[in-house]
Amino acid sequence: MNPADNFLGCSKDVFHRNADVRDHDETASAFCTRENWQSAVLYLGQELEILGLPNPCAGGDVQGSQAGLDIVTLVNACSGLIHNLRAATKTVMELESRLQRLHNDLDRADEVTSRQKEVIEVGRRQVADADERERQAGIRLQEERDKLRQSKDEAR
Repeated sequence: MNPADNFLGCSKDVFHRNADVRDHDETASAFCTRENWQSAVLYLGQELEILGLPNPCAGGDVQGSQAGLDIVTLVNACSGLIHNLRAATKTVMELESRLQRLHNDLDRADEVTSRQKEVIEVGRRQVADADERERQAGIRLQEERDKLRQSKDEAR
């Protein structure tokens, strides 16, 4: 008798009807095969418990009885995982969307900053030009004062 037939109180009906027809390449890379399904179920049960979901490998009801694979718990745990995956996928999509908006905001801020730097540079140049004109006007004014003083001195 195949030990898989009695594992955790399960019968052969837990296997897909085509389980006997195997592709050797797929079996070599598969997590669960007909030969290792018992350990795969135990491993998944432990992983489900770590994730806070119920373990489908239920303990026996009577002292000394064999533990059983609770298909309803397994299906509900799978449903919970799918729900969690959808929620996580939605969260990832929202975060990606938010990240894209932040990138767009950053690009706009960079553009505004660049324009403001240009405006500041134009303003600095205008101030420098005005300072130079003022300096030159001051020199001309001083020259004109000197000429006026000389004219006054000559007129005296």
